[in-house]
Amino acid sequence: MVRFFGSLFAILLSATMANAQAQVTLTMDHLKLSELINNMRTEGLEYAVTMNTEMLNGQGGAV
Repeated sequence: MVRFFGSLFAILLSATMANAQAQVTLTMDHLKLSELINNMRTEGLEYAVTMNTEMLNGQGGAV
């Protein structure tokens, strides 16, 4: 009896987690988060070059 309820609980938990993961994936796709993150990365790299040039006179180095 305990094995039955344990198995049932595991199945329900697994189904719930799969559903949650699917909802997260759909939300990320809907909000286009990958595009947003890529744009933010590109802007950050461009800003780093600007800061190195204007604030550090090109002495910022690789870091």
